[in-house]
Amino acid sequence: FIKPRFYHSWWLFSGLTLTDLLPLIATLQYHDFPILSIHRKSPQHAYFEYEDTTELREISKRYWNGELLVEPKMFFAVIKEVKSRIYEHNYE
Repeated sequence: FIKPRFYHSWWLFSGLTLTDLLPLIATLQYHDFPILSIHRKSPQHAYFEYEDTTELREISKRYWNGELLVEPKMFFAVIKEVKSRIYEHNYE
């Protein structure tokens, strides 16, 4: 197990990226990055796990640098979808 590095609610493990930051999760979802797993911390808080790829790091970097543009209505729909996955996910 490699000690994670912390980047604004963004953790890097060996081959995995884990985040609980809703706008970043929505951005990754908007750009079609598949969610590997959802880890629930509490009923309203979850961590989303992604495969750590060069493309994911590039989109994340562009997110943090404010270099991405999205279509507002589509982005809002993605946020609603992500929230529903947090609240409706089967965590048994």
